[in-house]
Amino acid sequence: MSTPPSPQSRLDTAQAATASAQANEALARTRRLRADGLMSDADVETARASAQSANALVRSLQGRDYTLRSPAEGTVTAMNFAVGDIVAAGTTIAAITIDSDVRARFGIDPSLARSVRAGDTIFITPTSGGTTFSARIAAVDPVVDPVTRLASVFANVGAASEIASGEPLKGEILISTRSGVLTIPQTALLDDAGQRYVFTVDQGKAKRVDVVTGAIDAGRVEIVSGLKRADQVITAGVAGVSDGVSLTIEKPGAKAGMKPPRGGQKPSMSQVEQRSGAVANSVGTSAR
Repeated sequence: MSTPPSPQSRLDTAQAATASAQANEALARTRRLRADGLMSDADVETARASAQSANALVRSLQGRDYTLRSPAEGTVTAMNFAVGDIVAAGTTIAAITIDSDVRARFGIDPSLARSVRAGDTIFITPTSGGTTFSARIAAVDPVVDPVTRLASVFANVGAASEIASGEPLKGEILISTRSGVLTIPQTALLDDAGQRYVFTVDQGKAKRVDVVTGAIDAGRVEIVSGLKRADQVITAGVAGVSDGVSLTIEKPGAKAGMKPPRGGQKPSMSQVEQRSGAVANSVGTSAR
């Protein structure tokens, strides 16, 4: 990438050339006065140093290289300075995305980050829709971001995935494999100032039950405590349910029912299930 000298750069060069000419004239005048005995050797040395400095500045400005070269082919995604800006040595001028693999960054709960290692598999899905694919975790950064309060997991996404830079992604990492896990549909879960809870069906009425949750897998969430197997929880229309509201059981084995609130959705019911197999944890989204 090449840029022509800016107006400010041309002005700096002209000013330096003028100062150099004046310093050289001053040196010549000082030498003449020294020959007449009107100046000392020290005066000559001072004038010579000033002239050398001014001449060096001119050579520096005239010899500037305005060509920036990237170490690899890619796309310029950010320019940090405009033409004419004064930039210190070592400053990053531009950001370039290499036209090959994409490095994806995911946020993860710091407590879970300790269980993840470089080389583990992460299953990635574009949030805009698309096919889920797997990749290897390249690195784990346990440092908590002060804004998101999450640690970071990095994965190299192959160019064949056609993931663009900046595209949001969702990732899942297999944290552990357990059997006998109690799970409920994730849609049944509610939150009250950080306290997770669900509504169960108890003697024909809705009952709020606080729960402690664990891992998430395929739309279901693990229940660590608060529920037992065969409890019935309301999974849809929960926004219109309140503690103690009466429910109507339509028939044995059927879903629990109630009159939906105005503009609301009729609640539906699901049984707490005990499942075996893998338990995965979602690790959030990426914006890189």
